[in-house]
Amino acid sequence: MQKHAFLLYLKKFGIQIISWAATLGIFLLLGGLTGMKPQIWHYAVLLSLTLLILSLFIQYLAERRRMEQMQEYRMRLPEIPEELSSPASPSDAEEQEIIRMLQTELKDRTTQYEKHQSDMLEYYSMWVHQIKTPISALNLLIQGSGSPLQGEMDLELRRIQQYVDMVLSYQRLGSDQTDFLFQKTDLDRLIRACVKNQSVFFIRRHLSLDFQPTEKTITTDRKWLAFALGQILSNAVKYTKEGGRIRIRAEQGPAAVSSDANRINTPDHQSGFLLIIEDNGIGIRKEDLPRIFDRGFTGANGREHQKATGLGLYLTSEVLKRLGCEISAESQAGQGTRMIVRFPEEEKKLFA
Repeated sequence: MQKHAFLLYLKKFGIQIISWAATLGIFLLLGGLTGMKPQIWHYAVLLSLTLLILSLFIQYLAERRRMEQMQEYRMRLPEIPEELSSPASPSDAEEQEIIRMLQTELKDRTTQYEKHQSDMLEYYSMWVHQIKTPISALNLLIQGSGSPLQGEMDLELRRIQQYVDMVLSYQRLGSDQTDFLFQKTDLDRLIRACVKNQSVFFIRRHLSLDFQPTEKTITTDRKWLAFALGQILSNAVKYTKEGGRIRIRAEQGPAAVSSDANRINTPDHQSGFLLIIEDNGIGIRKEDLPRIFDRGFTGANGREHQKATGLGLYLTSEVLKRLGCEISAESQAGQGTRMIVRFPEEEKKLFA
């Protein structure tokens, strides 16, 4: 880095060196024409060269200090101190004025962005609460309609409710106002609540559930973990054919992860336990598997079945990260999907 800085310095002050060389050449020429003694111009050359080197060295040290200071500013971006170092030249003063103008512009834009995000979150929160009223009214109308399509209408209404909750979760997750509250939680009770929310879909599609109690008590945010597990269950139900099976169980450590290449984000060998939710549904294509946790990615299944928003697994992954967990997936097309959530040891858990 210092060598590079020195080369840039020589490039910047090359004109000064060329001017000195030209002046020295003229001096030597005039000295030769006037018969100046060699001892005199030897001393003159030595003295001028010494002054040049000393001048360049002093300027180099000043330039290097300035570059180090600029590197420090760059490392601290965007929090550049209000008071910059004293300018050494008019060009330095002009550069510092530009920096101050950019700082002011950045602060203004940041304030505008934060206000926009706050307004958007407030709007979506209000919208979600408002939309729940007609949803509840529709639910009452459907239950009392006696229509032969009552079951199908109830199913679609529940899907609308899920998408409404997803919108609000998406907004809250990207906000500084995310309301995480960590407390001791019975994992089995939370899983049963998630399954209960999906019970209508289980019944309508004649799906069987194999739930092996985990007997685990964890420290987590109940609402957000329920949202994440609910999204995983929703996907399992959505892409499992009628009469299929969904299995939920826990295993200790990484033993549950197979050596199959058709997996993504395999949990490492840290201690903790794994919660596994697997189905025997349509599975995920190998080429789609690495991207299933990307925002907006729907893959071949989403395009063919037109049931995906591309947000469910992305939100699930982001929520679990903030809860100190990890999620991975294993799947083969036509053979089902296994979602693996790793919960770390309680004493090592990092909370968002």
